[in-house]
Amino acid sequence: MKRTRMIAITLCILLLAAAGAGIAAAKQDENPRQAGASSVYFYDVAATDTHGSGKLMINPGQKKFVLNGKDFKPGTKYILHYSTSGSPDLRVFATGQVTPSGNLHVEGRWEGNFADPGAAGFGVGASSAITGGTIQRAAGEYCYALIYSDAFGNYTVYLPFDAITYAEGGYDLPKVIAEPAPVDYVKIYSSTLLIFGYQGVYYTADYSSSPPYTPPVMTVSGSYSPYREWNSEWGWYDWYWNLNYHATYDASHLPPGVVLQRVSWSIIGMYDDWHTPWEDNIPHTCLSQYTQRTDAWLGFPAIELPVTNSYSINANWESIGCTTCALCGDEVCPEEEWDLGPPFTAIITITTTDGNSYTTTATMTAAF
Repeated sequence: MKRTRMIAITLCILLLAAAGAGIAAAKQDENPRQAGASSVYFYDVAATDTHGSGKLMINPGQKKFVLNGKDFKPGTKYILHYSTSGSPDLRVFATGQVTPSGNLHVEGRWEGNFADPGAAGFGVGASSAITGGTIQRAAGEYCYALIYSDAFGNYTVYLPFDAITYAEGGYDLPKVIAEPAPVDYVKIYSSTLLIFGYQGVYYTADYSSSPPYTPPVMTVSGSYSPYREWNSEWGWYDWYWNLNYHATYDASHLPPGVVLQRVSWSIIGMYDDWHTPWEDNIPHTCLSQYTQRTDAWLGFPAIELPVTNSYSINANWESIGCTTCALCGDEVCPEEEWDLGPPFTAIITITTTDGNSYTTTATMTAAF
């Protein structure tokens, strides 16, 4: 989700060196040829032991900027970003790379407005960056997982899908990044905010050490056992499967506005018609139930599905498909005569109102 925070009384521009170089604070001046009426501001970038000097020009009226520097470390990449007054959020609006001769030139435009250009305070600051890392977001996950490294170890942080903005002229991150993909820049700006680069675009993101939004967490289990019932009409025992199903779910950490739409339970067995070998091992649904959310405007009483729940279904039986002789003393139905049997699979599926679907399965265990 793109968030725009461009309007502000004060616009702070920071220059970050990917190699860790620092840049001293700069001074703001009006154009001396039009003092008191100019909308052009200049900032001196003072040289230090780690980088060269330069000048940053800002023209709020035309929404233009130009940065020229010399004696910088050749090949170093820089990003320019701003933050609005009173907000910790940052936004990258330009990138540049130092030439082999040590010169840095970055210019362009930005979008948006700020209320009082004459009172806007501009600055140039410095920080260090962590290079390298990967980003991933599996289908159905509400957070991107960002892994990066520094001299002290490896770290994993989580970026909520609705707390990421991108550079001007950039584009949204892919909704799904199935496998870990490389990022070319990571900068931790504060305990809750970072900047990273992905495929040439720079992004600002809120982050946390654990996912603030998580998909539904589900468990499912079950057991099966055979039993027989006397068939007085035919004088034999009919055999059945006793199926015991249990499932739980916890959907209490979904994003705001996302709720449960449907919860389904099912048991699948394998149907093996040994009379017709070409129909062997056909999945057979032994149980299929669901609870569906409805809304009052549809004309039905509204059903609000609980965010957590537990379901147990016992003695849901299915015919094994064979019989035993009442006088033969057969204790069990012979396996070679089963029409329906294991493996039995217990399944729970949850669908949420944002269109995602989540399924957990488990092989049921024998309880003879």
